[in-house]
Amino acid sequence: MILLIRMSIKPILHLILYLSIFLLPFFLLSFLLSAPLTSISSTKKCVLSIPNIIFLFFIPIKYSNNFLLDCLFSSIAIASCLRYIDIFFLNPFFNKTDIYMSTYQIKAEVLKPIRRLPDPHEKTTNIKNVVTSYHILPSAIIFLLLYLIAYYYFLQFFTNDIAFSLPRYQFLLFCFFCTIIIYLCMEIGNRFLIFFATLILCGGEYDRNEWHLFFKNPWMSTSLTDFWSIRWHQIFREIFVLFAYYPLKRLISNKIKPLFGKDYQKIGIMLEKIIPTIGVFFISGIMHEYIVWTSMYQFWKPGEQLLFFILQAVGMFFEKLIFSFLSLPKWLGWLWTLMYLYFTLPLFISPYIKQQPW
Repeated sequence: MILLIRMSIKPILHLILYLSIFLLPFFLLSFLLSAPLTSISSTKKCVLSIPNIIFLFFIPIKYSNNFLLDCLFSSIAIASCLRYIDIFFLNPFFNKTDIYMSTYQIKAEVLKPIRRLPDPHEKTTNIKNVVTSYHILPSAIIFLLLYLIAYYYFLQFFTNDIAFSLPRYQFLLFCFFCTIIIYLCMEIGNRFLIFFATLILCGGEYDRNEWHLFFKNPWMSTSLTDFWSIRWHQIFREIFVLFAYYPLKRLISNKIKPLFGKDYQKIGIMLEKIIPTIGVFFISGIMHEYIVWTSMYQFWKPGEQLLFFILQAVGMFFEKLIFSFLSLPKWLGWLWTLMYLYFTLPLFISPYIKQQPW
């Protein structure tokens, strides 16, 4: 009994210790951001942020043998690093602003993936759509049941060796199925997170305009643009837009586009659309390379995640080129999206299959 208690306490203590270390740079960086400029100048804030961001970047290199926690900490770390780089370096440089955020703004920034706090300076108020916290439970339970059925009747029978010994078409199906499993897990986590958070913080009810879900029925996507820009999770969308899209768009618009002159403005406009989009997918690829590197290093194949996301950008430009000349029915757009993802998914999902988290 004593041995059993020790075995259960040890991982909990390990997690508490790790969380304390993991959260330390967040507290320090939040303190720097909220500190009045009269006490710490923007230049000093910028310099002091560097070791904290570097520390945050290297913390998740290895946490434990818990795959889900490794992925979670890695995702939070790399996303936070990108956002802090934007706040402390890119935004002040491009917009000539001081480095400062109020505690309310910091709170809104932290909650942004699941909750959009109202702007205190906004005069007009949105129409509220208030429901009880229990309103989200039925869909959460449905997704949980779907996951349990998929796991107990299919997934648990596949080992790493069995999966990679499948014929090509069967392996592609298996990759697609594993991606659906990941999607179900994220839907379950998202819904239960909203349920418990609103139950504790909002007294058992919440505004659906304020608390939002990660996904918008991704299986209904009729194009890759629809899938990636609207229906797939938008947790890191703002980070990608602020870190990559806007700076690249500004660079193309101000520095490169004028070089083409009046006769070649169409080329400049085309580059203004293409380069920032590729930049967003490039950063997304780098981010996922980091997640695989830190949580599944033994199965990390450099460039695999990056290639997958670059191919998504290529597919989006291809469909825009073709769809602009052809008026395709929605079912054909849905089929195109499904097939493109079906054939490119192995690049993304392979390390997760090798890890065999189930």
